[in-house]
This record gives sequence, structure tokens and C-alpha cells, in this order.
Amino acid sequence: MDSSFRDSSFKLRTTMYAPMVSRLLGSTTVTPQNLFNKLILRGGKDSVTSQIRIRIADGIFINKILTRDSVRTSTKNAFFNDSAFRRDFNGFAITASNSAGNGLMYINLLDSRTRLEIHYRKTNSGVKDTSVAYLFVASSSGGIFPSSTANEIIRNRVGFPASTPNAAFNYLQAAPGIGINVSIPGLDTFKMKNRIIHRAYLQINQVVDDPDNKFVAPLFAYLDLKDIQSGANAIYKPIYFDLNPNSNYNPDVQSIFFPNSIDQGYYGGRVKTKTDQTSLTYSSYDINVSRYIQRMVISNGINYDFRIRAPFTLSYPQYTSNTIDYANQIAFGRVRVASGANPDKKLRMKLVVIYSKLN
Repeated sequence: MDSSFRDSSFKLRTTMYAPMVSRLLGSTTVTPQNLFNKLILRGGKDSVTSQIRIRIADGIFINKILTRDSVRTSTKNAFFNDSAFRRDFNGFAITASNSAGNGLMYINLLDSRTRLEIHYRKTNSGVKDTSVAYLFVASSSGGIFPSSTANEIIRNRVGFPASTPNAAFNYLQAAPGIGINVSIPGLDTFKMKNRIIHRAYLQINQVVDDPDNKFVAPLFAYLDLKDIQSGANAIYKPIYFDLNPNSNYNPDVQSIFFPNSIDQGYYGGRVKTKTDQTSLTYSSYDINVSRYIQRMVISNGINYDFRIRAPFTLSYPQYTSNTIDYANQIAFGRVRVASGANPDKKLRMKLVVIYSKLN
């Protein structure tokens, strides 16, 4: 085992660090769609869901646990206190193997059920009884907290529809993923007329097929603007006004290019579940662009192209080298959506504008 793989506040490692593992303690095969199935334990007395359980094989590790004690003066006093335990047991390295699959899952190591369970028999009042002890990975009362590292994941879309999409579909995949470029040439005519915009939003709807049932859509979609004044090398900027109508921000001014926070309730972008006439459920996004469209009408402004993504962070290098956190989890979610050319007019991606004419 890796003797340096232990808890430390002073050890700095890159995200690609992984401990050297010389002995396999246990393994299991995980099928994502089965994780929600109820697992019955203790002869039907208990059950769990959404939990990965790895049985530790009989052998050196179990024997080491059984030979430790809590006596202060003992040379094997791993159970005397937390520090003694960490000196004797470096920790677990839980790694994923891609030999039988290529899925990506989020695992919560801070959950109270993340623990080492030791099931054993002991003599209780002269009777052998079965008992269980828990060694928790994380504790709200100041126990040991897990550290984690990252696998390098390279997405290869060659040969899949996302690499050569049908004109009827677009694909939205959480970062680091793929997004959608949207042009609405009809706005060039619309903006030249006197109108009051009551509401305008871009609607994006999922087109469901069987494989989609195994995946979830990204939690949030995000829209920004392609700065067509920047030439061949595209530069993007936040949309005007609609990220937060109560914040004094301006994408044309570097010092205030972004609001203090995004008003997600107003701006939208959160995934919603809808049901069609056949009771089929699908995901949908509405992104509010009301004030942006009103600005175009009033000032006859530029009709920027939109970029739709499901980002983990936002980056606008023309303003700052810092990134801005967004609401998605990294790599969590992907969805196939209807393009503006989809034959189903109800699902077709569209800009919905509710307005009144001015005489």
C-alpha cells in the first residue's frame, strides 16, 4: 500500500494524483440503473437504496482489524484514539475500472452512510450473538473527512449522433460537453417595429428515445451572446439585463460585466418535466430574454447569435481570468433536444415573444 496515502492538511497534490495500490481488498460491479432498486439486508429487517456496497474479502485486512485493541500501552492500539487509528490504517483507495463499462457517477463520500461496516459474532451473557460496528468515513462531530482525486475522462463522440447530428436534433451535454449555437434572423425585422415586450423566452424541449431513459438532463441551461463584432475568433459575453434585472451590470463595461448573482427564478434555465398527450414525460427549458429583446426593439440593437450550454463554470477571458460558478455539477447530464427544424412543431426550439403593438 502507499504509505504516503494518509490524512494531512499540509500535503498538496495535483488533481490527477492517485495512491499506489498493491492489494485488492474487495470489488463489485455497479449498474447505474439498478442503484435505485431496494437492497434488502439483515433478513428483511433493513434495506437501502442508492448505495454501493463492496464486500471486503477475508484475509490480511480483516485479520489486522481483529488483532487491534484500545489499550494505551499496547503496540497494536489502533482503537485507542483517532490518531492511533490513522497511524495504523492509511485509508481506503476506492477506484473505478473501465474494463467493463464507461459510466460516470457522482458518489457522496460525506453521506452519513459512507462507512466501513464490520459484522461479527461475540459472546453476550454466555450466548454467541451477531453484532455490527460502524467506522464512519465522515462525521459532523469532527471526525475524519475523505479526500478525493479526479480521473482523466476523454469523451469520444466519433460515430455517435452528437458528432454528426441530424438537422432535426441538437445535443446538450453538461461541461465539459457540447452546446448549441442558435441564430434567429427573424428578429432583424421584428426589432424595427414599435412594440412593448411583456415576455420573451427561448424554449428548448427534449426529444425522447429509449436510451434517454437511462440518463438525466442537465439541471440548468445557460444562454449567452456571440459578439459578432469580434471577427472570426468568436468572443462571447453575458446577455444584457435578464441574468438579474435588479443588478446594475453591463456586458459592455469590464468592471461591471456580470451581476453579483444570477436570479435563477427570473432568468430561468432550470430543467422542468412536462408530459405530452400520450403521457410521455420529457425535459424542457425556458430561458428568459424579455429585457434583452425589449432593448433591441427600443435601440434597434444588434441581433446577436445565442450560445446554449450546460456549464459548470462560466469563463469570459476578455473581462477577467477568473471563472464564475454556475449551478450545474460537472459532467452531470445530457439530453437530445428538438432543433428549430424539427418536424414536431410543438417540440421545435423556438423563441416565444408576447407583446403589444404601439400605434
